[in-house]
Amino acid sequence: MSDEEPNLPVPSEGMDMAEVAYLMRRQGLSPSDIATELHTTPAVIYQAVQRRLTHEAQLLGDEERQMLLALENARLDHYLSKIWAQIDYGDLKAIETALKITRERAKLNQMDMPTSTNTTQVLVVGGEAVSYIDALKSVVDG
Repeated sequence: MSDEEPNLPVPSEGMDMAEVAYLMRRQGLSPSDIATELHTTPAVIYQAVQRRLTHEAQLLGDEERQMLLALENARLDHYLSKIWAQIDYGDLKAIETALKITRERAKLNQMDMPTSTNTTQVLVVGGEAVSYIDALKSVVDG
């Protein structure tokens, strides 16, 4: 990136390198570009931005999280709508892109994780849970 790039954040006295990296990333710069600008490595930038995003996520309430989730889902819908005609014509690149969008939606909505089997909590009164489980196994096996 050149020094003449417009709208790059300029570190102020209250901003450290991590804050500047975060602002640059929000503007769409890649970790590699940010690292070049700030004379560090992409790994350092990635870690700094991840820490900041984790911190910001902790500040959100449930309503804000739901709003952001809805916004991201709407964004994915918009992207998919832009390639739908090509998908209908069988364009393999468009189909590949649609599958990527679908995977992102699944991940975003936490639908990419396998569903757990139904588990039941058992309260063991008197004795150890291990002993109880061993006794149940002996009944089933025996």
